[in-house]
Amino acid sequence: MDVDYKKAKESFILNVDGTTSLEVGLVLGLCLWSSTLPQALFAAAGVGGPVIEAIGIVYPILASFIFFDGTLVSLHCLLALISAAVWTVAILRRPAEASVKEKELNIKPEQHRRPQYITNYRSYVYIGSFITILAVDFHIYPRRFAKTETYGKGVMDVGVGMFVLISALVSAEARGIYHSSKLTLLLKTLYSAAPLVLLGVVRLLTVKGVNYQEHVSEYGVHWNFFFTLAALKIFCTFANLIIHAKYCFITASMIGLGYQYALYNGLTNVMLHGTDGLDSREGLFNANREGIFSTLGYVSLYFYGVALGKQLMNASETWSRSKTLLFLIAVSFAGYLGMYSLELYVEQVSRRLCNLPFVFWMIGLAAQNLALQVMVELTTVRFFGYLRQNRMLNAINQHGLLLFLASNVLTGLINLSINTLKVSDNAAHAILVVYMGLVCAIASILYSDSGKAKSS
Repeated sequence: MDVDYKKAKESFILNVDGTTSLEVGLVLGLCLWSSTLPQALFAAAGVGGPVIEAIGIVYPILASFIFFDGTLVSLHCLLALISAAVWTVAILRRPAEASVKEKELNIKPEQHRRPQYITNYRSYVYIGSFITILAVDFHIYPRRFAKTETYGKGVMDVGVGMFVLISALVSAEARGIYHSSKLTLLLKTLYSAAPLVLLGVVRLLTVKGVNYQEHVSEYGVHWNFFFTLAALKIFCTFANLIIHAKYCFITASMIGLGYQYALYNGLTNVMLHGTDGLDSREGLFNANREGIFSTLGYVSLYFYGVALGKQLMNASETWSRSKTLLFLIAVSFAGYLGMYSLELYVEQVSRRLCNLPFVFWMIGLAAQNLALQVMVELTTVRFFGYLRQNRMLNAINQHGLLLFLASNVLTGLINLSINTLKVSDNAAHAILVVYMGLVCAIASILYSDSGKAKSS
């Protein structure tokens, strides 16, 4: 990459102050309509298939910053009206008894160890990441949605936090799966962490090799997102050898409070300005101080996620959807209350530090969006007695990491092929649509192939 182009790209993503937690919640809350519309269309007219599902899943998020920047409430109202109209048609055409085909699609919580709403939520986290990692390189994407420099809330700030949570929600500990042999567990953990380490190394070598733009203050000079995930997987497995999963909430709280205390008493200055206080990047530790220290915050977030996942997995067998919904609303309220309280008395949200306000923000957001997915299930089953699985969401959930890698490769190729800073809004719109079409097509092909493999 040309040196001047690289500097221009890096300047483009620097010094972002972010937006409000309300606006971030409105953007992420679009998953409500992305799940509702495909269900409603199928119920009203039997319309479905991967193309319809992909449009329903992807386009509301694209529309949020292409056509409705600054007017997200209007977008929600529009999608609510469309959904209400389609649902009305579906209800009027509802047969007295569900057809055999519909009955076959019915999903009862007690029949599945992982509830469908968790699968859907995990998929939306991936989809949001696929879109934003490319969209942020164009002027069409609002700067306030990009990653904040140190303190603040941007839409892209939630990415790594949500990835940590979707991993924790379905972890072995959350699902109640335990290994009798500690050696076997350690070997399996190292085996599963190896691809993440490899991806981290490949990303590092690629970024340095092609002189690709990078935001050093995000993780450091060498550290990246994949190293954080690998470190979490290994660290948390070792911790679970000592601490039983039923103590995850207490463990998360102790680590989170201890880490926040350290931040408040000098660690923040070390993370932001180095051990010498002069922003030095000399030495491996100083070069990667953000990535190394912030892992402690993500460990706290991971254990909170395990505690939440464990409760939801157990609830899928004993609770009604209504009770699960109320529980998630309460968790979301608690998360937001914790965030606002800490912002008022301690410090602002910081993804870079992964401080306790950030951890509580992630919990509040995650529980909010899980609750929205439960609402879709509750409404659909209440009126029609069945819940249609969204194959595109299932495909993205099943091959999420591979698709994330593919989206990173496509993003890199696009950035190296064209100057995204000089692309018009209309052209950026077209590029994003084609790009997400390719990602969804890859997901659909992988899902079809895996289905054939299982049936053969």
